[in-house]
Amino acid sequence: MTMVGWDIVRIRLGALPLRFSLLGSEINAFASWFEDGASSDRLKTVRIRVDDDGPTIDGDARSLPFGRWNRLWSFLIDLGVREFELDPRLESNQVVDVLALLFAERRALRSRRSRRETRPAKLLRSENGLAFACTMTRLDSGRLTVSYSYCMTRFSHLVRWFKERQTHLRDHRSLFRAAPRYAVLVGLGPMAVFLLYTVHESWWLLLVTSLLGSVFLCAATYLFFMTVGSVEYDNEEQAHTLKQAYGQLKQNADRIRSDMDRARVVQQRLLPDLRTLPLADRLDWAASFVPQEEVGGDYFDASLTSQGDMAVVFADVSGHGLGAALVTAIMKTTFESWLEQSGDLVGLVGLLNQRLFSLTPDQSFAAVTVGIYDALERTFSYCNCGHSPYPYLMSKGTGTPCPLDAAQALILGAVPEVQSRPATLHLQRGDTLFFSTDGITEAENDQGEQFGRERLEQYLAGTNGMPLSELVSGLVETVETFNRGCDQGDDRTVLALRVR
Repeated sequence: MTMVGWDIVRIRLGALPLRFSLLGSEINAFASWFEDGASSDRLKTVRIRVDDDGPTIDGDARSLPFGRWNRLWSFLIDLGVREFELDPRLESNQVVDVLALLFAERRALRSRRSRRETRPAKLLRSENGLAFACTMTRLDSGRLTVSYSYCMTRFSHLVRWFKERQTHLRDHRSLFRAAPRYAVLVGLGPMAVFLLYTVHESWWLLLVTSLLGSVFLCAATYLFFMTVGSVEYDNEEQAHTLKQAYGQLKQNADRIRSDMDRARVVQQRLLPDLRTLPLADRLDWAASFVPQEEVGGDYFDASLTSQGDMAVVFADVSGHGLGAALVTAIMKTTFESWLEQSGDLVGLVGLLNQRLFSLTPDQSFAAVTVGIYDALERTFSYCNCGHSPYPYLMSKGTGTPCPLDAAQALILGAVPEVQSRPATLHLQRGDTLFFSTDGITEAENDQGEQFGRERLEQYLAGTNGMPLSELVSGLVETVETFNRGCDQGDDRTVLALRVR
C-alpha cells in the first residue's frame, strides 16, 4: 500500500535532521557499501543479523566494515530490528530513503499504543508492507525486509502519453524521420528573437524574449534528460524481467533436457542387446537406431517363445519424441505379456492393437510388422500391419530384394479390432530379412527429394555377400550423406537378420 501526499511531506521534514547528523553519514556510507560491494553479484538477498554482539552478514562478520556504523546498528536495535534483509537490486538512494523513513517514524514504531501509530507505521507492519521509494518495505517480528519494486515515473507516463497522442510516431523509424523537422522548428526560436529585435529595435523586448527563450531551453533540456533517464529506467526493468524469464526458461529447459537424457537411457534399455538376441548360433543380427530427438517412436524386439521359436516385432509409432517413446514402452510390455501366454501371430496382433487402442490417444497408432521364425523348419511367418516400407527378403543366390507384401492388415491402434492373416515363407542358408522404418525412405536432400524405395532397393541389391553389420552401417551412412545439409525429419531404424 502507498501513502498519501501529506505523509510523504511529513516524512521528508522528519528526516531533515539526518543530513546534519553522524547517523546520516553512517547511513550514506552503508548504502554506498551495499550498492558497490554487498549486492554486486546481484544474485541473492543480503541478510544482515543485528544484535548486541555486533552485526553479521549471512552469519559472517569477517572482513566487513560494520564496526564503522555503530550508530546505525544502535538505531535499528532501538527500533526492534534484529534482521535486515535487502534486495540485491536496491540502489544506494533507495536504502537511504528507507532508513530515513524509519528515522522519521521512529517514535511511532517504538510506541505500542495504537492511537500514536501513524499511517506509514501501520503500513510498515501490515501484511503487504509499505510502497515507498520504489521499494516494498515491511517490518514484522524484528525482521525488516526491503524489496525492490518497479514504479513508473512521471516522465514514463509522459512518454506513454506522447505515444498515445502522436500516433504517427509509433516506432523508431518514424521518430528518426521526424527528428530533423522538429530540430529545425526548435532552431527557429532564436531567429524569432532576432527578428523581433530587428523590427522593433527594443532592448527590453530583446531581454524579455531572451529570458523566455532561456527558460524554455532550460526546461526542454531538463525534460529531455529526465525523459531519457526514465526510458532507460524502464528499459532496465524490462531487461531484468527478461533476464528472470530467461533464467526460468533455461532452468526449465535444463530440467527437460535432463529428463530427456534419462528417457533416452530407458529407451535404449527397452531395445534388445544384439549380443544376446535369440538363436545366435543360427542367425546373424545387425541393427541401427537413430532417433530424431533424444528419444524416438521406433521400436524392435526379438525373443524366444515357449516353443523355442524366435518372435520378432518391428514398429514405427506415429510421431516422435517423448510421447512416441511412451507408446513403444507399451508395446514392449505387451510383447513380453504375449510371450508369457505362448500365443500365435494373430493373438499378438490382436493384443497389440487392443493395448494401443485403449491406452493411447486417438491420433496415436503404430505401423507394425510381426513375425515368427521356426529354426527347425526354417520358415518365417509374418504379418504386416500398415508398415511401410515393406520388409525385404534377399536370397543368397540372387541378392535381389523382394518385398514381403503377402500378409497385410490395418495399422494398429486406430480401430478396436484388426483382422490379420499371416503368410509363411521358407528360408535358405544365407537368406537375409531386412526391416526399416520410413525415416530411411523419407529422408530428404537439400532439393526436397526423398531417398525413396527405389534408392533403398538399389542399395540392397548391391549388398549380396556383404557382412550384415556392413550392410546396415553402409545404409545408414548412405542416407546421412543423402540428407547432408538438412534436418533429420524422422526416426531412422534398421534391423536385419540372416540365416547361417
